This record gives sequence, structure tokens and C-alpha cells, in this order.
Amino acid sequence: MTRLATNSRMLAWLLFLPVFLWAFSETVLSLYRRWVQFDEAYGHGFLVLLIVIYLVYDRRKEISQSRSIPNYYLAVPLLLLNAIWFLAFQTDIEIIQQMALPGMLMLVIWLVHGIRVLKILWFPIAFLFFAIPAW
Repeated sequence: MTRLATNSRMLAWLLFLPVFLWAFSETVLSLYRRWVQFDEAYGHGFLVLLIVIYLVYDRRKEISQSRSIPNYYLAVPLLLLNAIWFLAFQTDIEIIQQMALPGMLMLVIWLVHGIRVLKILWFPIAFLFFAIPAW
């Protein structure tokens, strides 16, 4: 893969992530509020997030060398998961909202980059579930 394609892929993700965090800011803030309460069992959320960032950074070479093959059929499950998130948001069910976020990230990766990149990143993204107060 050319350096320009790798840089444009990285730029796209750097633009996507803030938009994603802003779009689901209420859910992200609810996670943040749970994580900053260090007297509860979910004060490790920041540590989990740092581990995820490290794991993604560690796999950057594999990601840049893999060929992206988008799968546009995954737009339908992504829209369904967004609808579930929206219904949970409207009914104020935080746990469903929070559990939907890593699932949406996985579907976006699979939709945009294909199964090869998802195979590289599935564990770091799935590891985010340990930071969600559901267990």
C-alpha cells in the first residue's frame, strides 16, 4: 500500500473518531462518569482504554499493509445497531447504549476496511467491553 493511501486512511480515522465521540457524547459521558468514580468497580475504564490504544498502535504496521476491501452490505446491520442505540437512548437504558458502541466500531471497521482489518483489530475493540459496567 502506498504511503499516501496509508496517510489518508489514518487521516480519515482521525477525523472519524471525534465525530463518533461527539455523536454518541451522552453515552461516552456516562461511561466517563462511571470511570472517574474510583470507589466503584469500574475505575479501571481508563486503563482499559489505554490498553486498547496501545494494542491498536502496536498493530499499525499490519493494518497499513493489509488491503482494504469494503463491505457495504454491513451498512444495514450498522443502521440497525444505531436504531437500537437510539431506542435505548430515548428510553434511558444506559447499558444498551454503552454495549452498542464497541459493536458499532467493529461494524464500521468491517464496513470500511473489510474483514482483514477487522481480524487484526477485533481483540482491541472487543477489549473495550471490559470497561463497560455490565458485568
